[in-house]
Amino acid sequence: MTPPGTVSATDQATLVNYLDNGGNLYIESVNLGIDHTTSNMLIKCGVKFQDDGTSYDVDTLFSQSQTLMKSVNYFYGGGASPHYSVDRLLPNGSSILYSSNDGFPRLFLLDNETYKVISPSIVFGALMNSDNLSLKPYLMAEIINYFLGVGTITGITDLLNGNTETAVSSYPNPFSASTNIRFTLLESSFVEIEVYDALGKLVTSLHSENLPAGEHSVAWDATTSEGRQVERGFYFYNVKMNGQQYSGKMIFNR
Repeated sequence: MTPPGTVSATDQATLVNYLDNGGNLYIESVNLGIDHTTSNMLIKCGVKFQDDGTSYDVDTLFSQSQTLMKSVNYFYGGGASPHYSVDRLLPNGSSILYSSNDGFPRLFLLDNETYKVISPSIVFGALMNSDNLSLKPYLMAEIINYFLGVGTITGITDLLNGNTETAVSSYPNPFSASTNIRFTLLESSFVEIEVYDALGKLVTSLHSENLPAGEHSVAWDATTSEGRQVERGFYFYNVKMNGQQYSGKMIFNR
């Protein structure tokens, strides 16, 4: 590939061919739109170029509702100053995952029948961790999970396909006091809910009994089965119902 900031027509044609043959793609570039305005690369990524964004500040990225890393926001370093030249892109068949404080979409996801693409208009390397939590690696892990077809924190594949009847989620997430694990039963079922730490050790069992059909919510106050408060960090819920298991990540941030 050519040096950063310059993407040749040959490189673009190679990437387009890769996508046409079922490849997946993650692109990181502050000049994604300018780099690809003379080819159909942006179309393949599900976005279109609006302008170079030289007069716009980017301080914070806000997760869009019902998408990857819902309710998890990021500060944007942007080098020495948040006034960092970043293209303004618009969705062109893709879903908006993150918008910035200046009101423009900054991270897009395209779930094509033959390939998947994630394209940002910001540099992921400039995302900042917060409150001693490694949120940036967490986001990258979820992106990798998406490409590999592994369920993410909000079940993004189900959400994009409109299949949310049996989705399990936790809200708020991150949380500082308690969070609610929410799910819907299409029929009466025996339900087990457990919480594990990042090492896979059982923290507590929240529920283990039959529940009727309908919407349900079970609270977790960030304590162990012995009543001790857990340390800040990542935790996982595991919900068994209707003969299936649903898992997701939670961030305790106190």
